[in-house]
Amino acid sequence: MKQQITVEQLNGLSEKGKKKLQLWLWGRKYILSSNQPVGFSYMMSIGQMVEFLEDKFGKGMGIYGYPANHSIQVPNGGYSIKIIPEKNGGGVFGTTDGYLSKGQEELCDALWDAVKEVLEK
Repeated sequence: MKQQITVEQLNGLSEKGKKKLQLWLWGRKYILSSNQPVGFSYMMSIGQMVEFLEDKFGKGMGIYGYPANHSIQVPNGGYSIKIIPEKNGGGVFGTTDGYLSKGQEELCDALWDAVKEVLEK
């Protein structure tokens, strides 16, 4: 299981998105300076991405389990991530406003899609 984003994913952010990420990481004490250059310390983990989304959308964000699948839902954000076990023909999928937007095989990648969408607004 992939635990953090890749350099390629990080580099896919606009300068505006990188600055927003930089300020969030600095405010949470994940980096030492608000001017620290983009590097390894910017490689968000699954836990940091969940924390980031909770900061953005509130503690109402939930992780729900169902017999057939699991989902992470971000209220008011219009974003949910559904995790469907392989035995049920699935993978990890990011959805926006209830419509399938992009299929992902890794939870990390689906969370990054949600974080990136927030950072680029």
